[in-house]
Amino acid sequence: MESKVRKQGDMLSCFMKICLTKKNVNGDGSHQLQKNIGDAKSLHFLTLDRNKLSGPIPQSISQIPSLELLDLSRKRISNSILQVFYPQVNLYYVDFSSNQFSGEVLTTFPTDIEILSLGVNNLFGALPTNLTKFRNLQCLELPDISGELPNSLLQISNLWVLNLRNNWLQGSIPKTISNLKDLHILDLLSNSLMGEIPIEFVNGLTGMIEAPNRIYFDFISYKAQMYSPDIALDELIVSWNKSKQGLSSHNIDMYFLLDLSNNQLSNEIPASIGTLKALKRLNLSNSKLSSKKLAILGDLQNVEGIELSHKKIYGPIPIVFTKLQQLTTLDVSNNQLTCMIAIDGQMKTMVDANFYANNNGLCGFQIRVPCPNLMKFRKQHSGQITF
Repeated sequence: MESKVRKQGDMLSCFMKICLTKKNVNGDGSHQLQKNIGDAKSLHFLTLDRNKLSGPIPQSISQIPSLELLDLSRKRISNSILQVFYPQVNLYYVDFSSNQFSGEVLTTFPTDIEILSLGVNNLFGALPTNLTKFRNLQCLELPDISGELPNSLLQISNLWVLNLRNNWLQGSIPKTISNLKDLHILDLLSNSLMGEIPIEFVNGLTGMIEAPNRIYFDFISYKAQMYSPDIALDELIVSWNKSKQGLSSHNIDMYFLLDLSNNQLSNEIPASIGTLKALKRLNLSNSKLSSKKLAILGDLQNVEGIELSHKKIYGPIPIVFTKLQQLTTLDVSNNQLTCMIAIDGQMKTMVDANFYANNNGLCGFQIRVPCPNLMKFRKQHSGQITF
């Protein structure tokens, strides 16, 4: 037996990459990783996402010094706590999302980590206060956390993606979140945040103002192209190019999202949100936010989705929305809008009546409600691009 184990260890030591995705491993879910997986001392990439492996992660996996990418997402891993990785491990990418990890959120990962995804587990507790040690962190996804957004999180200046959706965050959005000037994606959907959206916060999102004119090849996207072309941040589902998909690591630098929906935010929508011209999706629905001038969003030239349902929005749908050539979704349902829905430009493609529901003052072919003074309306607003 000892000889057999030694032979297995010798074989493992030769591997640089192990990829067992949903296409490779099936069965009844009783398969587990070998306890001596740590003998693969030359292993750089371990990808085991979406297969039917189950059980705990062997502790030896945290001792592989050359390991750079570790994807164990979408399985039935049931460790009671997260692994404590050796400081000398060169780990840059960790995806443990959609498993059954339990206990508090720990920060026992190498300090040079760039992508950390722990979403959809059974972890709990407040955000760790020592996140600043991850000075190179670019993507952070955490589940089931509570409390307020700590200042330590807002000091990680390299963050591109911050996904804290479906948590228990409370308090207001701190003005200091404007320190995260490189953010491309901020997803705070379904928390208990309250108060207004700070103007300083919006003005600080300089990374969302202008889309890049070239692809930025950081470490992760470069490695992903070489070894794992199908790596995706599956817990970050985005609407892009008329479909919903997990965001690929190739495209982190090309997608821009701001989602503050399903919170208790109030007061006016800041006009400065209209300056975030790189946004692909803006979701402010299901809150107490209000606005009488939706035309402030008319400059979002790259936007594909605007979701403003269940709010306190008054007045017309701006004609300037006809100029948003990439717009595929406009959800303004359950508001107090009153106008004829524009029939020109991009608005003539917005024909899902559900996205206009429960606005008693709307009319137009999109909702099959005729406008009584169509000719008068056209004469009054001929050539006008905004209200």
